[in-house]
Amino acid sequence: MLKIILLVFLFTSFSTLACNEKNPPIADFIKSDRFKITGPFDVQTLEERNMIENRTTGNVVPFGYANELWVKFKSQIKDGDQIYFFINSEPGFYQNGHFLVRNGCTIDMFNGSIS
Repeated sequence: MLKIILLVFLFTSFSTLACNEKNPPIADFIKSDRFKITGPFDVQTLEERNMIENRTTGNVVPFGYANELWVKFKSQIKDGDQIYFFINSEPGFYQNGHFLVRNGCTIDMFNGSIS
């Protein structure tokens, strides 16, 4: 009986993670001419590379002023998730940041720069 319950739970969990309009596949971004995708990266590497002083507090923390948003973003990470860095550029527009990817689907985005 326990095996059946576990199978039902696993099937239900994976079926709700299907990519959709809100959570498109990372492959769509990789194939796009507008996006440059690199990664995956682990949390430790990203935090080490993005230590920034918050001049208001004097603290040096990952992603500086955006640290609180970073902490919220990384709190969603589960085993097997991946983080990719992206650059989205086209004439007159630039954006970069990170995608949180689960089972090939983008489940959240942490914005970096937008101009």
